[in-house]
Amino acid sequence: MEQELLLYRQQIDEQPICSELSFQENLTRYRAGDEMGARLISSTCLRIAYEIAMKLENPPSALDPFGRIEVANAGLVQAIDSFTGSSVEEFIPHARQTIIGRLDSWRGKAA
Repeated sequence: MEQELLLYRQQIDEQPICSELSFQENLTRYRAGDEMGARLISSTCLRIAYEIAMKLENPPSALDPFGRIEVANAGLVQAIDSFTGSSVEEFIPHARQTIIGRLDSWRGKAA
């Protein structure tokens, strides 16, 4: 599994980093009904979800590392959907909180 995690991380690292300009452009697209805007935001913020999933203290026992990544990525999508602000500076803490909340909801679930 370590090799697969390394390959996944390499794929994430190949994605552009979210900049303020691209974030605002893509957020505007998404809010206008263009799903590609959300996908582009998501791809540039996958590092956030990955880092939270891998560094989570006491991770949910029902989730292996890829399960944590999957739940964290779903939290990232949820964060994009629920974000009411306008800047990447506002979005990142919102995304972190949403991702952690999504992972916390898995605590206590059986494997």
